[in-house]
Amino acid sequence: MNPFKYGEVVQDDNFCRRPELEKDLISNIRSGQNLVVQGDRRIGKTSLIHAVITNNFKTYLMIDLRGVKDEEDFLNRFQLAINRIEKNRILKAIKKIEMLKGSISVGPLKLEFNNPSVSGKQSVQSFFDLTKAMAGKQKCVVFFDEFQDIMNLDKHESIIGAMRAEIQHMGKFPFIFAGSARNEMYRIFMSPSSAFYKGAKLFDIGPVEKENFIPFLNEKFLINRIKPTREFWDEVFRITTVSGDIQQLCSAVWDVTKKKTTLKAEDVHKGLERIYASEGRAHEYLFNRLTALQLRVLTTLARNPELSPTTQKFIELSQANNGPSILRVIESATKFDIIFKSGRGKYEFVSPFFREWLKSRLG
Repeated sequence: MNPFKYGEVVQDDNFCRRPELEKDLISNIRSGQNLVVQGDRRIGKTSLIHAVITNNFKTYLMIDLRGVKDEEDFLNRFQLAINRIEKNRILKAIKKIEMLKGSISVGPLKLEFNNPSVSGKQSVQSFFDLTKAMAGKQKCVVFFDEFQDIMNLDKHESIIGAMRAEIQHMGKFPFIFAGSARNEMYRIFMSPSSAFYKGAKLFDIGPVEKENFIPFLNEKFLINRIKPTREFWDEVFRITTVSGDIQQLCSAVWDVTKKKTTLKAEDVHKGLERIYASEGRAHEYLFNRLTALQLRVLTTLARNPELSPTTQKFIELSQANNGPSILRVIESATKFDIIFKSGRGKYEFVSPFFREWLKSRLG
């Protein structure tokens, strides 16, 4: 069985421990500090926070807001989170909340908000009332994942305002807001016009430290007596430092490698070919929809990641007429999730595998 896991929250033996980071997070949460946890996509934010919360706190609520569309969907995310809490505690809590009309079904437990006359502000109030009743006298950690997607809601300013009004009076409920869209998270927590302005401590998550990650990954390869060399890991980390992408690449290498093999740098590219075989159609689809200028700009970015798109050198290499035309391409590619601006201030490909495929496709 392939031991490398990606594309999901990893737990237990599949989670690479980050002792110093975990210790810092635990200390802040125990002190009641609200946190804004930022980090690039697939860097491992959710798995890290999940591990910290589940291993160290008895009472917690985790709400995933990824892709939330409207207020009804927003409230349903609360419902799904609460449904995961054990049944008897929910039953006791609901008895204390009269304004939330609910229905319960067993197997699995289902709580339905069925009062259409309740406004967004009242709905948020109801959620916090239910959360407080559920937790009782215990400290309850509340974790919102991909919180920036709350900006998708038509009434997001009203909802954020209602949330802040409640949260500032809930000292024993540390709130964690995680997000990968830095600009949106900045607007929510650092813009003076936002209700959440400076409402939480900023906590930035970088790539998993090599000194922790490489031994963790080596142990998985050793299941089949596969031994990666230093050159192998140098090439892996040249391609990507994102933990989710590294796990995917290692998974692909595992699939094409025999037992008792010593892995060298060239074996990384065998793994890439495996990924291209499964993702090739998506890459071709995207490639065929790029204009000539878009293709030149993205190819230049792929081959010269150290260059800023606004420099004269980049303009010359991409054969663009001027800087503004490049910036329009960058803006469009960012909008369609081809590239993003990382915490290091550079534009990077959302998928390093599309970047490598693009380079190999064009020679």
